[in-house]
Amino acid sequence: MALVLADRVQETTTTTGTGTVTLLGAATGYQSFAAVGNTNTTYYCIQGQTSAEWEVGIGTYTSSGTTLSRDTVLSSSAGGTTKVTFSAGTKNVFVTYPAGYAVPASNNPGTSGYILTSNGIGVAPTWQTAPGATITGTTTNATYYIVGTTSTSGSLSTASVSNTNAVSYNASTGALTAVSFSASSDERTKTNWRGVKPDFVERLAEVKHGVFDRIENSNTEVGVSAQSLLNALEQAVITGEDGKLSVNYGGAALVACIQLSKRVLELEAKLNQLSKGNPCQVRTQPT
Repeated sequence: MALVLADRVQETTTTTGTGTVTLLGAATGYQSFAAVGNTNTTYYCIQGQTSAEWEVGIGTYTSSGTTLSRDTVLSSSAGGTTKVTFSAGTKNVFVTYPAGYAVPASNNPGTSGYILTSNGIGVAPTWQTAPGATITGTTTNATYYIVGTTSTSGSLSTASVSNTNAVSYNASTGALTAVSFSASSDERTKTNWRGVKPDFVERLAEVKHGVFDRIENSNTEVGVSAQSLLNALEQAVITGEDGKLSVNYGGAALVACIQLSKRVLELEAKLNQLSKGNPCQVRTQPT
């Protein structure tokens, strides 16, 4: 059994009293309650065609006998949640959506940090305090701490908060601080190795670098221009969803150090060869 809503569902009934109503077929231009489905519940309205009697509630449709039970009355012309004792005459029966259950954003936006919670069948949902922490966006120049959990699936009911400066984040500057950072680099996860450009060191020397000020927060920092690094090591430059470029500083720096180390070794080897081919003669003057 499920709660089902369907568009343009309307039939008629001549049932009287307070019991289950027998449906007499779809009205012209509408579909029958069969659209709701056998044994499913729905929100209904019964309205007298020639009387002021009406009732809104939750009922169950049964295909055998084409009936609709009046399980829970939400409001009625009899007052409150009282069932109407319908008199003789034809009544319209149709699927509706009770106004008390609607939550239009224009006049019922709820409260910050609250969630809309069901209170069970026949009772309108309400805004209630959300369990756990409230997530609030901020650009405050303050230190925030990382929330972690040991759970890998299911409900994350237990969380651990690091309230030291070992791991912290500043929402204003965007600075993430930690004692150390590590990245997965197991060779078993990598393939298709290839070298950098033959003139990498010469290109690296041309990369725009130095001390600069961030436009968005005026912080003074050191680094490189991502656009300039493209010419030397484009694989270390990442394009974000907003089109702005960022740099894998750790990977780029380590590759650059290794390449420079290789260049130093090559130069040392050449110097050694020159030294062996042209040994320096040390002459002493007679005393």
